[in-house]
Amino acid sequence: MSGNKVRSLVGFSRKQSCVKDVAPKGWFSSRQVAELAGITVRSARYILHKRGVSSVYVQTTAAPCLYWEASGVRMFLKQLPGVEESLPVGWCAAAEACVILGCSRSMVSELERKRVLRGRMIRVATASGVRKVTIFARSEVRGLAALRQAGVRARKRARLQRLKRQWETVKGKPVHVQME
Repeated sequence: MSGNKVRSLVGFSRKQSCVKDVAPKGWFSSRQVAELAGITVRSARYILHKRGVSSVYVQTTAAPCLYWEASGVRMFLKQLPGVEESLPVGWCAAAEACVILGCSRSMVSELERKRVLRGRMIRVATASGVRKVTIFARSEVRGLAALRQAGVRARKRARLQRLKRQWETVKGKPVHVQME
């Protein structure tokens, strides 16, 4: 496979990459970057390419490889958030927020989009690698659940009062309705 064909397959332009026979000293291979960042090789190539990090395509008798300039890789790794072993204390994942609020995951996403709930994205180590998880402050979720519950009670109370008024107008006499 020619160098141009490989570059077009991975999405690199001709001016960002050049073909060499030997890997430059101090540069990182795509696999090394992926291992350091805890992401896939494909993601590493995509991110580094989008950031405009200089790359060199090395074609050897073994598998061909892309090498990335060390300064660009170090800057990328420095800006990468750390990996958490577990959720921080006082925070809950979206699934737990769904249980506390008594709603679906899409509703939690909608609340986050409308900025009713403020979510934070973190990277968590799992058995299969690193993944991004949206977390919410548990106190904020519980507060919103209490507000929702109070809203349900208020709506029930208003409905009972409305029924009471309707009944009074129909029968013409007062009726005592038990309030919750």
